[in-house]
Amino acid sequence: MSKFVPHGGECVSCPKMSAKELAVLDAFEGAVKGTIGTAGESLLKSVTANVHDVGSLSHAMVQRARDHVKQLSGVEDEKSYRNLPALCYEILKLNPGSRIVCQADTEGRFYRAFVMLKMSVQGVMQGCLPCIEVDGTFMKHPSYNGTCLVAVGKTGDLKNVPLAIAMVPWEQVDHFSWVFYEFDGGWNKLR
Repeated sequence: MSKFVPHGGECVSCPKMSAKELAVLDAFEGAVKGTIGTAGESLLKSVTANVHDVGSLSHAMVQRARDHVKQLSGVEDEKSYRNLPALCYEILKLNPGSRIVCQADTEGRFYRAFVMLKMSVQGVMQGCLPCIEVDGTFMKHPSYNGTCLVAVGKTGDLKNVPLAIAMVPWEQVDHFSWVFYEFDGGWNKLR
């Protein structure tokens, strides 16, 4: 196992460990790759044995270190997207009558998705204003930096009621057109 020595014998300061320094620890790398126990307790024990100041580790830094290990080890996030069709099927199975569309590109990789649950539409029809708002946010992840679009209805006291969510590669007219086409089809079918 590698050791992290935060300071020399004469130094009285204690620098904080970076995410990249955490990622190269054998114990942390092994926990992420699954070559040692993956339970949080065993990871904590392994990291504690190798790090002087564990209290300085933030949740965000541990997540960045985990992502760094995955990038270095060749674990492809693309593989995790292969589970999306099965996930969409499960959502549809648990929410019959909903509208769920998951599209792949020409190479069979995840391209875009749309989810509109029947009970959300029925809830909006019962007590919301005749107003639907759509907003988007950029995803900030190294393996997927697309856009997440959310359509919401408004109640009388101006609370948001989620109607639909879509993941598209980027903000572009054809993606917005696709989302609104799916939304219109779902709205007419589900109300």
